Amino acid sequence: MPCDLRARFGPFEADLQTGELFQGGEKLSLQEKPFEILSLLLQTPDHLLTREEISSKVWPDVHVQAQSDHCLNTAIRRLRAVLEKADPNEHLIETVGHRGYRLRADVKLSPDLASAVSHADHRPRLAVVPFENLNEGDPDHFAHGFTAQMIVQLGRLCKEMSIVAPVSSLYFNGATKSPEQVARELHVDYLLVGSVWRVPPRLRITTRLTRTADDSCVWSESYARDETEIFKLQEEITRAIAQGLRQALPEPEGTSLPESLTTLPAIYETYLKARLFSFKFVQTSFETAIQLFEHVIEQDPNFAPAYGALAHMLTAAVTFGGPPHRVFYERIEKLAGKALERSERLPEAHSALGWLRCWQADWAQSENSFLRALEINPNFSLGYCGYARLLSVLGRREQAIALGKRARQLDPLSPLVHGMLGIELYHAGQFREAIECQCSAIEIDPGFCVAHAMLGFIYQEMGELDRAVSSLRVAVEKAPDTPLMSCFLARSLAAAGETEEATRILEELLQLRETNCIPATSIALVYAALREREHAWSWLMTAMHELDPWRCHMGVDPRFRFFWKDPRFARLLHGMGLLWRRQHSRTHRYSPAHRK
Repeated sequence: MPCDLRARFGPFEADLQTGELFQGGEKLSLQEKPFEILSLLLQTPDHLLTREEISSKVWPDVHVQAQSDHCLNTAIRRLRAVLEKADPNEHLIETVGHRGYRLRADVKLSPDLASAVSHADHRPRLAVVPFENLNEGDPDHFAHGFTAQMIVQLGRLCKEMSIVAPVSSLYFNGATKSPEQVARELHVDYLLVGSVWRVPPRLRITTRLTRTADDSCVWSESYARDETEIFKLQEEITRAIAQGLRQALPEPEGTSLPESLTTLPAIYETYLKARLFSFKFVQTSFETAIQLFEHVIEQDPNFAPAYGALAHMLTAAVTFGGPPHRVFYERIEKLAGKALERSERLPEAHSALGWLRCWQADWAQSENSFLRALEINPNFSLGYCGYARLLSVLGRREQAIALGKRARQLDPLSPLVHGMLGIELYHAGQFREAIECQCSAIEIDPGFCVAHAMLGFIYQEMGELDRAVSSLRVAVEKAPDTPLMSCFLARSLAAAGETEEATRILEELLQLRETNCIPATSIALVYAALREREHAWSWLMTAMHELDPWRCHMGVDPRFRFFWKDPRFARLLHGMGLLWRRQHSRTHRYSPAHRK
């Protein structure tokens, strides 16, 4: 069911879902940014919202103070003009000195909106800047990996804080920006900086936690340890940070970490290097990461995080082709199982099972797995992305988009997170917003092929076929070793009438299918664009037999519109435990069969 996100205040009613403002049933004209400010004020009535809070949420990409101030002043003036024109006796927005604004009104929220507000994240935000490597000439992967693992550790233990995810934090590696600039770009309340110096077997770590509002030092410490104590050291630093912030932490489960969560320093260094490659999200990096993770597991078969991280990474790699999907699935199941046998509190292992159960059409277990991952680590951005995809597949669009935005808040500089939110918006038919997300992903990483491909999908749905082909040619250029991008391009070419090139690419892909499991759904979509119905249906049935992960999108991805009118389509969805609910040619919804 659609969410009811309305708020009544004074003589007005605002619909936060549609962005509309009414008075006495009559719609008032209010621009997007003033409405966003009104939305923030409605969710915090009688609460002072600082100018910085409003600017960071309404204009997250504006980093010049003067420009931000001008935008805010203009938007507040326009909001007041609309409210006071409608009712001159109402002065609802109070200016509090030069600090911010407060809404002076009795606000009545709909039950759905009240629930959403009660779960809103008002926790202080912390970012960890990549630790500086003080060993000249040494590779940075140890310092970077240590930083990434510190972030994971903080996210797991400091649930009362919102921790910026590793991809966004590591974005500043090698940058010349000051800590103040980093804090402003990530919109954080606290910043942790540090350095790493190694003279094996000794390890020296220095750390400093600052409050960004006044650049004051909350806590600082220097540690000299043996390399074998690195896991204990991470835990010690995490708890010291929390103590410095006067935040409560759960009691430790024991005096030391379980053996399954520790390993030898040399093995751990390889593990950190593998994780850095897994963040790059291109096929060659996946292959390198797999080799490194496998080496870690071979050297220490009891090290649980390696199993969980590899299982989770394979859920991304599976969509790019390679071995048959069932082989991938068996491997993910086995790796996640081994991780959880050794330690149940590994969010990546639960998230991997969430993706796997989704592809197996076990919707309830998929949701349980994602929820467990987020219960263990509420700061796990990719867990929110996975859960959002499941809800999108089930037709729960508003919830999916909200989760995608939560992931973006946690990891604002991750091209993958921006791109995945864009996919949920695309599934919901919000094409302009989806384009903005993909463009943001490309701005962060111009080589991120998935974002270029998604732009092609969106432009094609909007009828801009030339732009679609152009975007997909760039996707192929950025990932020449990924046949799936060529498959996407072939479909776009066929739709644009360039059938000769499309057919040539398709023939090459069919030959590759003998050694590389290119998703059958993508082959089906090329044939659909070529208007070869029987071939298209034959390949779609192959996708069902192979448990192609892309088949789960059939009811929400408009690329599959070619199949929707055929009565066989509803039967396919019903076989996956889903009900097909047609609305009109440009919108669609389907839901689990048990939800009637």
